[in-house]
Amino acid sequence: FLVPDGFVVVLTARRDNTQKMYVAETATKAQSGARKVLVPSQSFTMHIDKTSRIFVDADNANDVLEVQIEQGT
Repeated sequence: FLVPDGFVVVLTARRDNTQKMYVAETATKAQSGARKVLVPSQSFTMHIDKTSRIFVDADNANDVLEVQIEQGT
């Protein structure tokens, strides 16, 4: 999805997740490298123009990452 100008993408690891999730702007970085580590209930804001630029890796394949597009401040 395209992210309109003035909006941001907020990523949240669901509260009932059991392990860490890793988020980055490339698959390589998500697997190891410059990535953001999310524990359950933690959020992270990305300033990107497309949601296709979100790459995720996780310790548990059943954990869920919520993606929301919100107006930036």
